[in-house]
Amino acid sequence: MITVKEDGGTKSVKYPEAKCTCPVINAEISTANGLPLEGYAALNEGNMNGSCIAPVGHVWSYFSQVTTYPQESYTPKFTTALGVKQECPAGTKAVNCWNYLCTLDAKTTNGAQTATCSCPIGEGYFGGPVAPTESSITEAGSYYQPPSLACSMLPVSGPVPTGAGRN
Repeated sequence: MITVKEDGGTKSVKYPEAKCTCPVINAEISTANGLPLEGYAALNEGNMNGSCIAPVGHVWSYFSQVTTYPQESYTPKFTTALGVKQECPAGTKAVNCWNYLCTLDAKTTNGAQTATCSCPIGEGYFGGPVAPTESSITEAGSYYQPPSLACSMLPVSGPVPTGAGRN
């Protein structure tokens, strides 16, 4: 179980925990995307403590507008490619990795720096549980055959509230 902060850090809730391997977005990747190296975080949510400054050997997982970055795939692992969104069906167990501390992995994978993140299963982006009727959006599995395989692998994703428009 992982303890997470919700409601701006005013309450703590326990969720089942997933370990996720994520690419680290660095200045080189941001520049290749024509973007500054920046991201978006809720400083008192997840397991953040009011600052984006991470301890040595760690990074924070937060949102970025980068669209081309190392993607996990069967062969080769972590190839740089465009992230392609897919919708996983209602009932899929989504994993929220926004605002969580990640440990930098000692070895790169196919030249990509990765980090292992501990994140809650079934928590929405802004706290609270994901309803069983909500589908989720992920870029995980973009290069699997078929991509939908990732939907059963606890992908880092976000819920699409029931009745929300799909773009």
